[in-house]
Amino acid sequence: MAQNADAVDPEHFRALLGLLDDVAKNEACFRAFALSREDRRGLHQCWSQISDALALATVNSWCMVFGAWGSNPTHWTNVLVSQHANTLSKRRKRRMTDSARRSFRAHLAESINLDEEAWTTFHREMCDFRNNYSAHRAIKAIHPLPDLAIAVRIAFELDEWLRHWAQTQRLDYPLLKTDAQPYAQAVRAELGQAFEALRTRRQGSL
Repeated sequence: MAQNADAVDPEHFRALLGLLDDVAKNEACFRAFALSREDRRGLHQCWSQISDALALATVNSWCMVFGAWGSNPTHWTNVLVSQHANTLSKRRKRRMTDSARRSFRAHLAESINLDEEAWTTFHREMCDFRNNYSAHRAIKAIHPLPDLAIAVRIAFELDEWLRHWAQTQRLDYPLLKTDAQPYAQAVRAELGQAFEALRTRRQGSL
């Protein structure tokens, strides 16, 4: 696939990488809030609202990359042919994107044991949540939050797969998965300190 890297428009490519970064950081912040549930007990409800908003943002950002490919310019397969999208025939574009899909799906199966069936099931869960709750709202329906840990792992793997695909692009930044752990640790530490300060301040005002 590396021979097709010149088909990528740099601006579209930066947008894709930015969305993957959003997925990783939003999920890390949401997870930090979830882990601090006991710490924020008795504090203002706004913290729960922020936590919920981070979950929705994670789903929406993920779907911008992995959701419906047909009309979404930030879908990863569209980004891969963005430089020449208007000059490629439909057949050529389909052939290139199908090849990329097969390559990335094989990478997911090998790296995180997510086979075709598991991918299809999870993809449907994320898109259904986005279509019926986070971006639009279906009435009188149950909307369980998908496993965002899986979502962020898929984002990590696309980030890694792109290094092999876009060999002619200069990706002079660390892997998302490399930065994820220290970022998550820093967020948890910041939240812990903030909630402790709020509790101390509240107790002092009583």
